[in-house]
Amino acid sequence: MVALIHFYILVLEMFLWTTPRAMKSSGTATEFAWQSRTMAANQGLYNGFLAAGLIWGLLIGSPDSVCADGSDHAVPDRGGGGPLSLAHGSLLPPGILTFTVTGSIQISEAALASLIGLTAHEIPGVVGMAPANLKEGISRVLGRANVRDGVVIGRDKDSGKYTADLYIVAAYGVSIPTVARNIVERVEHVVKNLAGIDLLATRVHAVGVQRA
Repeated sequence: MVALIHFYILVLEMFLWTTPRAMKSSGTATEFAWQSRTMAANQGLYNGFLAAGLIWGLLIGSPDSVCADGSDHAVPDRGGGGPLSLAHGSLLPPGILTFTVTGSIQISEAALASLIGLTAHEIPGVVGMAPANLKEGISRVLGRANVRDGVVIGRDKDSGKYTADLYIVAAYGVSIPTVARNIVERVEHVVKNLAGIDLLATRVHAVGVQRA
């Protein structure tokens, strides 16, 4: 299902970006859609790679991910110290996930912030993430390597669930409420499906507007 969503985004951003349907879904004006079509095509290609990776992971499987009792569990790679091998053969670099003896998974807040920041960064109408520390000002747009600096992860004391505050710089000419809504929907979907986490609240702060 997630692969199909990424494939749909590929088609939308690479081939339909300047059509009325695409402009309505992304909240972009006609002039901006034509100006940003190269950027949108690049993001569409990125989503295509994501879809291909997900489909490939499902196809190749992983014999090490099936236990003796036939259950499908995530298990560490036998090489020790290398990447962790998850069910269906997907790989994640060391340091993101921590496996305990009982097989539970812990995702650090830094890794969660990076996942959220990268997801928001690819939404059409977002120039980039901005530093959450407002003392640094809004003139500096964060690159992909530092997107987590534009995300503040909190945790509700009562429910124990995570909250996320995202600080973005929006592109000139877009509908900021529409972009913010798209960010919230995509972030909550990705975090739920890729990290297994239900966010209690996702708040988007548009701290600046720049031409893309």
